[in-house]
Amino acid sequence: QKVLQEWCAKQVRDRTKMALDQSLRIQNPEELLDVLVARRAIESEAAALAAQRATPEEVESLRSIIEEQQGRLDAGSSATKQNNEFHLAIARIARNRVLEAALDLIYGHPDWMRVLEYVRARVGSEMVEEHRRIIQEIARKRPTGARNAMVKHMNSVIEDVGIYLRDWGDMEEKPDVGEREDS
Repeated sequence: QKVLQEWCAKQVRDRTKMALDQSLRIQNPEELLDVLVARRAIESEAAALAAQRATPEEVESLRSIIEEQQGRLDAGSSATKQNNEFHLAIARIARNRVLEAALDLIYGHPDWMRVLEYVRARVGSEMVEEHRRIIQEIARKRPTGARNAMVKHMNSVIEDVGIYLRDWGDMEEKPDVGEREDS
């Protein structure tokens, strides 16, 4: 009976994980915005916890990731990997296995992370500077500041997506523009 109960509980967990995984398969802009809103909630709490728990070595590790990210962007290359490493490192530093697992699942969809990088580059955002502000608050052991810096960062991402979608929609409505290469 105990084995059956454990099996049933595992089935429920597996179905829940599959449902969450399916919710991350973004098919339209509204779904992308839903994921970003969820990220804002999860990552702001992770940043606050990281500010309470980070060691000096972990802060230096975050700085190294950001310097590598800046170097890749300066070279005109993708920095999606470094962006993901940065956000996942904060989750690890937070030392909350549920937050870390949620972000592992979210960042396990690299296609939409590349879409976000493209959108932010087109809009002209400086995500590295936003990341540096988050690190600064974590290094200063200021949970509220780290939370606010992450919320500001995520709000910036959400805003950039909105700007891109608005501008993209405007271009689609003009008959003389033709087909866009970035669609």
